Amino acid sequence: MGAKEEKVALLRNVSIFAGCSDKVLYRMAGALRSFKVEPGQLIIEKGELGDCMYVLAAGKVRVHDGPHTLAEIGPGKIFGELALLDTEPRSASVSAVAPSQLYKLEQESFFRVLAEEPEVSRAILKMLVQRMREQNAAIVAEYQRREKELTRLVDERTRELQQANERLQKTYDEIRIQNQNLAAAKETIHEQLLVITQKNEDITASIQYAKRIQNAILPAQIELDLMFPHNFVLYMPKDIVSGDFYWAARDKNVRAVAAVDCTGHGVPGAFMSVLGYSSLNQIITRTHLSKVGQILNQLDSNIRDSLRQSGQEGQSRDGMDLALCSVVGGYTLHYAGANNPLYLFRADGEFIEIKADKRPIGGGQYVLEDFTRHTIPLSPGDTFYIFSDGFADQFGGPRGKKFSYKKMRELLTEILCLDMTEQRRKLHEAFEDWRGDEEQMDDVLVMGIRV
Repeated sequence: MGAKEEKVALLRNVSIFAGCSDKVLYRMAGALRSFKVEPGQLIIEKGELGDCMYVLAAGKVRVHDGPHTLAEIGPGKIFGELALLDTEPRSASVSAVAPSQLYKLEQESFFRVLAEEPEVSRAILKMLVQRMREQNAAIVAEYQRREKELTRLVDERTRELQQANERLQKTYDEIRIQNQNLAAAKETIHEQLLVITQKNEDITASIQYAKRIQNAILPAQIELDLMFPHNFVLYMPKDIVSGDFYWAARDKNVRAVAAVDCTGHGVPGAFMSVLGYSSLNQIITRTHLSKVGQILNQLDSNIRDSLRQSGQEGQSRDGMDLALCSVVGGYTLHYAGANNPLYLFRADGEFIEIKADKRPIGGGQYVLEDFTRHTIPLSPGDTFYIFSDGFADQFGGPRGKKFSYKKMRELLTEILCLDMTEQRRKLHEAFEDWRGDEEQMDDVLVMGIRV
């Protein structure tokens, strides 16, 4: 086995890379830096900021807090892997026990591969969610055990009190002891609350990591500004992570954008968003950006294949709605939509709605037909909008009703004369004023582009 194959074999044992392809593992392997240490030599010092992961190829190291050994690690094991995701002080020191050879993966190299290989994001999201599930299962099991124990204690004490009342022979000391035991039970309940609170904080922290990864794959504002100098994005996730996402790509004189609304929100929606984003990037490597209908056909096929949707009863019906636009040259717009329409305002204020095909991407239960490509000539000053349903479906106002697409069109007509930055601000203000004290119902995404 060659050196690079050895590195790849070691990386396969790392949980955050377990779902990655050989291509990604070979890229990661190329970023590993080899070095050797002698017995007693310090590799990690407790308290220092972590920015890399280590893989032990040969030898032995120990994890310790001062003179106290916490664990010993042998060949083929890794340590410090969470430092790839966030720079935090190390919680323990690591020193060599025997002459050892190690590989080191720097955070900077990891993020470089992460930016270029979206499947790494999916693998990390999967690992983080698995950890969240394990933590949640541990919380539930611990709560049930303590609840059962507490019930037993309360039942036992209740029987003792009933017997004491029936016999009238209980002494003051016995009653005092019983009161002390009840106080202990109360303290147990308080300790349970502290444990549950800590577990919830840990779960929230894990989802925050997932948010950073999801935000990293979205197009940067500077990229959108280079493609469309006059644009805005109003992006408001309901939870920490989102089922809505926006996408952009460019090929020579063709610029494309999409606003996508995946099934659900929060962590389930975020999984679907990563799947959709990655699939779009794969499709455009072999389908021209102007062929928006073909892109949606292929995306529909990919989602159905990934989720094993054949239309049979009991299968997953998850999918996504979206609007996809590409601008060829300066003034030819191609649009295809799955449930989500395109709003176009001419420079003179004329409003045109281009309706979408009435079916989603994926979902499993719909008749398979090709998505329609609409071609619309544009003129300087024309403005078009694509969006998810979160804005129009928000409950609020004086009667607690939905904002509605009608009000949304009226609002866009009112603010059409403003520049794009001001339009975004007005949309955000209108949404918050309408929502008031109501809970945000769904993820919100609105994109506006003026040519």
